[in-house]
Amino acid sequence: MMKRTLGFMFRVVVTVIVYVIAVMIAGGILSSLGATLPAVSDEMNILFAKLLLSRVVIGVTFCIIVSFMELSRLKLLFAALAILFLNLASVILEGAYFVPGVITKQMIFPLLVQQLIISIIMSGVIALLFGVTNKKNIQDSSPSHSLIGWVWRIAASMVCYIIFYYLFGKVNFALFTSSYYMDNMGGLGIPSLIDIVKIESVRSLLIVLSVIFIAISSIDVRKRAIVTGLTVFLIGGVMPLVQQLSTLPTALVIASVIEILFQNFLTGVVLVMLIEYKGQNKSRATICG
Repeated sequence: MMKRTLGFMFRVVVTVIVYVIAVMIAGGILSSLGATLPAVSDEMNILFAKLLLSRVVIGVTFCIIVSFMELSRLKLLFAALAILFLNLASVILEGAYFVPGVITKQMIFPLLVQQLIISIIMSGVIALLFGVTNKKNIQDSSPSHSLIGWVWRIAASMVCYIIFYYLFGKVNFALFTSSYYMDNMGGLGIPSLIDIVKIESVRSLLIVLSVIFIAISSIDVRKRAIVTGLTVFLIGGVMPLVQQLSTLPTALVIASVIEILFQNFLTGVVLVMLIEYKGQNKSRATICG
């Protein structure tokens, strides 16, 4: 037990160090090309602390994933890339509409490129650190749904996310966050209803696809639902908000974390349940990875 714990701690530390290096590499590449990125107002020690803490979240998340399921390095490579890039892409898109004072629409493409570079580097490192090399120990299969079956399950999960987003977002706005948005605190803004529908429709697809590799793994369905929900909550919710600790009021960050917990975690659970729907008694087709 102690050896396993120390092993996880070592991998988390390596993950944090590599992520910091990846951020510097991606930022340097884009800066040299003249790309416009959000201005950094924090002091160096605060910036580094937030960067460190948010990257610890990544390491802990993948420790949780590999504690419950054994994934080959190839499958973990694709899973990590999807989890990191698609979740962060969804956060960038939302930020351009809800925090226009910090992320302008002109920054969307450079930020997406930056996160893609970081995600590719990190996915490779995570696959090497956490992936299983002995494929004989891996029970790797996916539900044998038809194309239409996959489409409606993904679409239904997207609809559920939008419903969760509306319900919990409306409650949070009414109880806690409305004054912050009305005062445009920390660059916050309220987009039009049409913009909200458009952006959240895209984000719902990104969020669902980000954890599809985890959702189709072969572990017990309850454990898989919990791990899938936690993954999309931690990477898509907690990690981005950690970087806003000194920018936004603490009360707003806490309220947003609770809101995203219900939105993202429940979406992950629903996705797993829909994937298993009427498929538990069917044969499961082996997939590569």
